[in-house]
Amino acid sequence: MTTRPRFHRPLAPLLVLALWGACDNNDVVAYVDGLGPGAYCPTPGAPVLVDDSVTGIPEPQCAGRIAEQVFEHAICICADLTTDRPLTVDGFDSSQGAYDPDAPAQLASTVAVNGDVQANDTVQISGDLIAAGATGVSPGPSLTIAGALASNGALDGADSQVEIGGDASVGGDITLSEFTVNGVLTTPPEATVTVSGTEQINQRATAAVAIAPPCPCEAEARLDIAAIIAAQAQDNDNQSIELNPSSLANFATDTTLELPCGRFYLDRIQSDQAALTLRVTGRAGLYVSAGITLGRSLTVEIAPQASLDLFVTDFVNVAGDLYLGDPDAPDRLRIYVDRAGAVNLSGRSVLAGNLYAPESTLSLPAGAEIFGAVFVDRIAASDTVSVHHDVAIQSAAAICP
Repeated sequence: MTTRPRFHRPLAPLLVLALWGACDNNDVVAYVDGLGPGAYCPTPGAPVLVDDSVTGIPEPQCAGRIAEQVFEHAICICADLTTDRPLTVDGFDSSQGAYDPDAPAQLASTVAVNGDVQANDTVQISGDLIAAGATGVSPGPSLTIAGALASNGALDGADSQVEIGGDASVGGDITLSEFTVNGVLTTPPEATVTVSGTEQINQRATAAVAIAPPCPCEAEARLDIAAIIAAQAQDNDNQSIELNPSSLANFATDTTLELPCGRFYLDRIQSDQAALTLRVTGRAGLYVSAGITLGRSLTVEIAPQASLDLFVTDFVNVAGDLYLGDPDAPDRLRIYVDRAGAVNLSGRSVLAGNLYAPESTLSLPAGAEIFGAVFVDRIAASDTVSVHHDVAIQSAAAICP
C-alpha cells in the first residue's frame, strides 16, 4: 500500500517580491516573509532559499549562483583523497544531451583536493588534478590526466606511469617509472626528477611551487545549512500541500511524497521497513531537520523542468537501493548535508545530482557511478568509482536575475 500525502495546486500569482532579484518563471530566489507559493510559483516556479542574513553570504544570491560556485569541480575533497580501486572522472553537458560513455572525447572535469592524493590503482581524469597537501601525489600503477597537474608536494611512485596532457607543477621530488608531460613541467630548483623508464617532457622550468587549497572548506567559508533549515521550520509552504512536518518521522508503509513548486519542511525522514519516493513536479526546496535514515530504498524522481534543492541536517543513511535524480539531467538535483560524520550509500545506488557535505565522508557501495559532482571531506569506496561531472551546473546562474 502506498500512502501519498495530499497537495493542492498553488494559488494564482498575486505578487512577486524577492530579496535576491526579480522573480520570473526561471528564477531561483530568496524567500520573502509572508509570501505563499502562489506569489512566486508560475509553472514550473522557483525553489525558495533564505536571505543573506542566514547564509552569511555578503551579497544576496540566488540558488543557481550558489550551486555554480559550490559544484565547480567534479570532486572537491577537504581532506586527503585515497583510492584503493580504479577511479575515473570525466564530464558531459546535460543541456546538450545525455552522457555517452562511447563519446570520443569527454569534457574536462577537475579533481580538487585540499590534502594529499594516495592512489593504489589506476586513475583517469578528463581535466585537472589539484592537490594542495604537503606530501603531494602518490600515484598507483597508472595516472592519466588530460589537463594539468598541480601538486604542492612530491610526485612519488617508483613503479608508476604518469601522463599529463597539459602542464605540470610539482612542489617536490619526482620519482616514477614512466613520465610524460605534454606541456611545461615546473619544479623548484632543488627538486629532483628520477624516471627509471621512458621520460617525455615537452619543456622544463624551475620556479617555486605553492598550491593553495582549491576547495572552500574552512568553517567561515561553508554554507550554514543548519541555519537555513531552521529558518524554513517556520516559513514554509507545507500548508499548501497539507504536509505535516512529522508525517515522515516514523512511517511504516511505502510512501510517495509529491513536491510541487515551493519550500517544504520535515522534522525528519525515518523508517526501518518502508521505502520512500520523492516525486518533484516543480522547482522545490525540501528542508529536513534531523536527518534521513531508511532501512529500505529512497528514490527521487524529478519531472522535466523541475528541480530540487534538498537541505539535510544530521545523518543520511540509506540501507537499501538509492536512486537520486535523473542521469540525463543531474544539474537539477542539489543536496546539501550539514553533518560531521558520514553519508552512507549502500545497495544499488545511482547518485544523479550534486552533493555538498564538506564535513562528511561519502561512503560508496561497490561499483558506484555518480552523475554530477561531490564536495565532501573524504570518499570511502571499496570498489571502482566513476564520476561523470555534469558541467551544465556551471551555467546554473544563467537563470538568476
